[in-house]
Amino acid sequence: MVLGKVFNALLTVVGSAFLARLLSPGDLTGFTITFSLVSLLAVVAQGGLNQSIIRFVGEALAEGDRSLARATVLATLKACLVGSVLISILLYFFYQIPAVNIFFQNRNVIALGAAVYLWIIFLTLHRIVTEILRSYNDISGSVFFSGLGQFGGVLSGVIFIFVVILVFLLDYQINVGQIVMILASSSALVALLGFLAARRFFPEISQPARPRYKKIFWTSLPLLGTNILFGLEAQIGIWLAAIYLAPSEAALFITASRVMLLISFSILVINAVTPPLIVSLNAKKKLKELEKNLRAFTTLFFLGTLIMTALLLFFAEHVMGLLFGPFYSSAANLMRILVFGAFINVMVGSCGLVLMLTGQEKKMLRISLFALLLKLVFVSN
Repeated sequence: MVLGKVFNALLTVVGSAFLARLLSPGDLTGFTITFSLVSLLAVVAQGGLNQSIIRFVGEALAEGDRSLARATVLATLKACLVGSVLISILLYFFYQIPAVNIFFQNRNVIALGAAVYLWIIFLTLHRIVTEILRSYNDISGSVFFSGLGQFGGVLSGVIFIFVVILVFLLDYQINVGQIVMILASSSALVALLGFLAARRFFPEISQPARPRYKKIFWTSLPLLGTNILFGLEAQIGIWLAAIYLAPSEAALFITASRVMLLISFSILVINAVTPPLIVSLNAKKKLKELEKNLRAFTTLFFLGTLIMTALLLFFAEHVMGLLFGPFYSSAANLMRILVFGAFINVMVGSCGLVLMLTGQEKKMLRISLFALLLKLVFVSN
C-alpha cells in the first residue's frame, strides 16, 4: 500500500516531466488550469460524500449491518452521478458568459467542450469508487484505483504515462485537448473497473435497508465546505500565478509544485491508511489507542521524508533541470520553499482528517476558512 502511494507520486512527477517537454510553457499552464478546474468541480460534485461514506459504511459494518452499508454505497453513487452531471451543465452555461470565456482563452485554457464535461463526471465517479473501497477497508484496492493526483492513481497513472511515453518516442505532436481526452477516458475505465472490484462487498439482500439520508446529508454538508476550502487552498497558487504572471512564469511555479509531491505523498499515505482505523477506534471510544497509532504513523513518515527533503533542498537546480529541462532550472528556489512547506505538513500529521472523521467537521470547516483567508491576505500584500 505504501509502495503504491510512492509509485503514484513518482508517476505524477514523471508524467509532469514528459508534459513539460511535450508542451510549451504556456500550454502546460493551460492544461494545469484545466485540470485544477475539473478537480475542484469533481470535489463539489461529490458533496462531501467521499468522507462521510467512510464514516457511515464503517459504522454500519461495525454494527454488523451489511445491508445498511450496501444501501449507503448505492445511494452515494447515485448522488455523485447526479451531482457531476448538474455541475457539468452549470459549467457549460457559466462558460457562455463572455468575460469568463475571454479569461480562460487568455490563460491558454482549452475550450470547455464535451471532453472536459465528461472528465468531470468520470473523475467524480472514479474518486467516489476509490472511497467505497476504502470504506470497506480495501486499502490496496483504493490505492490501485485511486483518482487523486493529476493523472489519477496507480492504474490510471500507468495508462497515461504509457500513452505519453509512446507519443514522446514517436515524436508525435500532441495538444492539450488530446491530453484531456486521454485522462477522461482513463478515469472512465478505472471507475468502471473499480466498481466491479467493489461489487464483491455488496451482498444480495432480500429486504434492502434504507440509508440514513438526513444524517448523511447534515454530516456531508460541512465536509463539502471543508473539501472546497482544501481544494481552493491547494489550487489558489496555480490560479494566482496564471492571473498575475505570464504563462511561461506560471509554468515555473507549476513544475516546482509537482516536485513538492515527492514530499507531500507521505501525508497522502497516512490519510489513505488511517480513515478506517480512525472511524473504528473512535466508535469504540478508544481515543488513547487512536492517538498512539496516529503518532506512530506520523513519526515513521516524518523520518522517511527527512532524507528526501534534504536532497531536494541541496540539489534543487539539478533536479528541476533534469526532470523538466534547462528552462525550469530557474524555479529551484521556488521549489525549495514549496518542499519545505510540504515537509512541515508531514511533520504535523493528519490532524484535519481526524477532525473530519470524528464528528468535528464544523471545527475543521472554520479552521480551513481561516487558513484560506490568511493565505489570501499574505498574497494580496
